[in-house]
Amino acid sequence: MRLPEVLMRMGAALVGLLVGVAHCVLLLVVPRISCDIPGNDPFFASLALALVLAPLLGITHWGRPFRETLRWLTLPFVLLIPLAARSAASYLGAEAIAEIRQCGANAALPGQAAAFDWPGFWAPLQLGVLALLAFQSLRFWRAPQTAGE
Repeated sequence: MRLPEVLMRMGAALVGLLVGVAHCVLLLVVPRISCDIPGNDPFFASLALALVLAPLLGITHWGRPFRETLRWLTLPFVLLIPLAARSAASYLGAEAIAEIRQCGANAALPGQAAAFDWPGFWAPLQLGVLALLAFQSLRFWRAPQTAGE
């Protein structure tokens, strides 16, 4: 393996894992942001980050040949994933979804329905991305496959 490929693989794994840490921290912060901030931008930003994070988690697989060097970066996920999952799961109920709607400017004009009801998908999507993040983190601790890696 040549140096540019090594740097590309390690860089891809680092970016994927560090964005995963940022996403977990964002999920811990978003519910604590007060409704005094106009709009539901924190919820929408974390939803957008989840959609960006899912493909980035796929590129972490490129760094698996260097798992001995990089796997210590997955240790924060032991604490962050359960805390972030608990935070996101608290928004699975109907009243929590109503809180997201009430907090935000989703209904800009009274009586006008939103084109896409994204608050209902916020918590399930976040939990799905956290499950994918946990799966990718566990793969760094397993022994790499010798053929086809």
